[in-house]
Amino acid sequence: MTAPPAPYAPLGTIETDAPVSALLAALQALRPSWHMRLIPIGTHDKPRYRVEIEQDGPPLADGVIDTWLHIKSALMASFPAGKPNAVTAIDP
Repeated sequence: MTAPPAPYAPLGTIETDAPVSALLAALQALRPSWHMRLIPIGTHDKPRYRVEIEQDGPPLADGVIDTWLHIKSALMASFPAGKPNAVTAIDP
């Protein structure tokens, strides 16, 4: 018997042309112990993704807002404005 999947908490939304694999690699580099996923939520001018984090661990101990700020900052630093694949964050 397998364990049910852990619940994920939505943190915020990003908009970017960057490949999902590159985004996930940047997130993994930020905190290897955090389990995050990107859920496509449609396209506007660029593809949008809801950033979610597994709730079964310590990242949310400091609060969802602090966790989102760390993740958002890391993605925007890795994919800065004015460069190809820039990340734009849309706060919850």
